[in-house]
Amino acid sequence: MLIDSHAHLNDARLLPELGGIIRYMAQDNLEAIINVGYDLDSSRLSVDIAGNDGVFAAVGIHPHDSKDAGSEAYEFFTRSAASEKVVAIGEIG
Repeated sequence: MLIDSHAHLNDARLLPELGGIIRYMAQDNLEAIINVGYDLDSSRLSVDIAGNDGVFAAVGIHPHDSKDAGSEAYEFFTRSAASEKVVAIGEIG
């Protein structure tokens, strides 16, 4: 069983390939992907992408961007953490 524990499928360069990546997971012996958010917007997208079978989300803010984080981000992370598809709060240093 293989799990990609730190993917960025929410990167604009990978979004066009998202369907194919997910479709070929089983063929590539990849059981799960943990897709990581690194700011509020990418964390929201990570949660959305986690709606796909075999994809899970980590939400968070990269330490370099933490000075710009507001209460909206932390409230989103708290709410999201209750989802069974959100398996981590990451990118926090």
